[in-house]
Amino acid sequence: MKQTATWLLLSALAAPLVLAGCDGSNPLEGLTIRARPSTMTAIVAQRCVFLATITHTKTADPVTITVTAPNAVSTVSPASITEGQVCEVTVIPAASSVGTAIAVSIKGEQGSENDTERATIQVLAGTDGIGASAATLRDQFVTWLEANRPDLGITAATTWTGTIVYPGITDIAHYLFFSDDWEMGLAWRVAMPPGDWAQMYLRHCYTQDRPSYALVIDSVAGGSTPSPIGPPLWPYR
Repeated sequence: MKQTATWLLLSALAAPLVLAGCDGSNPLEGLTIRARPSTMTAIVAQRCVFLATITHTKTADPVTITVTAPNAVSTVSPASITEGQVCEVTVIPAASSVGTAIAVSIKGEQGSENDTERATIQVLAGTDGIGASAATLRDQFVTWLEANRPDLGITAATTWTGTIVYPGITDIAHYLFFSDDWEMGLAWRVAMPPGDWAQMYLRHCYTQDRPSYALVIDSVAGGSTPSPIGPPLWPYR
């Protein structure tokens, strides 16, 4: 089916989400932190959101998460997690980082136990010129969700923070929106109808590291109604 093939293509773009390891440590020896993805391509002011999880903790105490990322503004939310929770580590490249690779270090600490995951952000020159189009599509999906999936708690009053992703790709545009509870990933094909499809997934923040729900509009200009499809394997980054 078209939707399945499209998700496979978009999942291939997210392939760097799968990491090879974490500083060569043996996870059976103690605390292990995983942060996805291992690499990103970004532009200045893009929100690069890594998803950090922890395993093999020796106690039920929370693990403190910190981040180091030169030439960038970085935040961690929440600042500590336990097994089964997801921490969002956001790194926003500064103007001085264009043409460089930002070395990101994400560290987990629990008492005397600690582990560090490393990632890289390649920063390109460029600007975000698709935010308005993304917001229009988002609102179409939100209208459907409010009417058909009220259990998700997404309404026209929900506040979102947006960011471009995959800035070097032009035929299929990608955008992310974050609310207090949800990550919404958008992908749409820049084409004439009926090939102008748009897709959306949802990932619940802080409890899920993968999408759990998705919708497709078969033709945006054609006025197609959103319909459910299977979510992609990985979130866009």
